[in-house]
Amino acid sequence: MAQITKQGYLFIFDRLTGKPLFDVREVPVENADPIPGEGLVSLTNVQPMRIVELGLRYRF
Repeated sequence: MAQITKQGYLFIFDRLTGKPLFDVREVPVENADPIPGEGLVSLTNVQPMRIVELGLRYRF
């Protein structure tokens, strides 16, 4: 299973276990001014550790 994010990250998961096929890391983020009424705010963002190339490379 694959999930593409708004940031352009591509996460690929095992369909049976749900575990990522490539390593991911959690990066701390600053939430200086949370929007009132938004509820809980995540303190980290998840980013893939390895860039996966999709498609073929052509030499022109």
